[in-house]
Amino acid sequence: MSSLPGSNSGKNEQGDRNCEFLDTDACTVKLSKRNFKKSVKLKSKKAGHFWGAVAGGVVILASSASAQNLFVSSYSDSTIYEMKPDGTRQVFASGYGVYQPYFLAFDNGGNLFVASGGIFKFAHDGTQTLFSGSFAPYGIAFNSAGELFASDFAYTGNIYKFTSTGEQRLFASRLIGPTGLAFDREGNLWVSSVGWDPGSGKIYKIAPDGTQSLFATDLGYPTGLAFDRMGNLFVAEDQSGSVEEFKPDGTRSTFASGLFVPEQIAFDGDGNLFVANYGGGGPGSVTEITPDGIKSTFADFNTTGVAFKPGSTPEPSVLALMSVGTVAILLGRKRSK
Repeated sequence: MSSLPGSNSGKNEQGDRNCEFLDTDACTVKLSKRNFKKSVKLKSKKAGHFWGAVAGGVVILASSASAQNLFVSSYSDSTIYEMKPDGTRQVFASGYGVYQPYFLAFDNGGNLFVASGGIFKFAHDGTQTLFSGSFAPYGIAFNSAGELFASDFAYTGNIYKFTSTGEQRLFASRLIGPTGLAFDREGNLWVSSVGWDPGSGKIYKIAPDGTQSLFATDLGYPTGLAFDRMGNLFVAEDQSGSVEEFKPDGTRSTFASGLFVPEQIAFDGDGNLFVANYGGGGPGSVTEITPDGIKSTFADFNTTGVAFKPGSTPEPSVLALMSVGTVAILLGRKRSK
């Protein structure tokens, strides 16, 4: 490959050839058969991920949605932080409405909902209103229709549904310590339940009509739930400090360990898993875990909830035209909103 002035070279996954980019760190190139003759995935620490298709000897690339603002709840200092992809943070909300907050969820309009002695709604500008004060939920999640679901961990063990008009209805009852909630692509609600005794945690699947089925047993203290793009379910295990992965057929494996009281979990647009670690006997933090299981610390403070704001991904910036053989790349940087 030909070099461009001022570019950095990276390793090619299929050999020792270099790939050159403008203003990037090390990159990788991966070729595989797809709908076009070839497809290319390029990775760069600075520029993120790029995908392209090879047609007629030319690669046209488009950026992935990797840069998203992460909202984090801190139980110890009763604050909601907004964090940019580079790790910088600013206070989004504190005081009334975020006293010892647990889990977070965004609606389709980008309003933030916080489980905190009730359910509080925060508009884009931070304006807060009490959405529901009838119980103190642990986990909250929206379905695709914009209806909010909340778990009553401490008292009834019920799951409540709030319609788009705010009407509260009973959706499921008599679960033992329901915590995390997550919806799959078919609209089924998945619920983690800690049970009465250590090791009696369970995962339930609840169909849209309320029909319950037991999916997994013998968990320690399951809390946060999240689905990846392949439909695999990830479960935070509070007591063991791990994240367990369940295939759709129920096959279980440990995805990550060595965490400190993991609570809510969330995937970004690139498939990286972010874990809120409350801390307990260890340091509180937000841990970022790549799809292949590599861990790094994204934030180093006590946390309980994490949620990505819809629409905080960058617009695809254009990116690159690359001819196969003698390669020339014109690469644009991504812009965060």
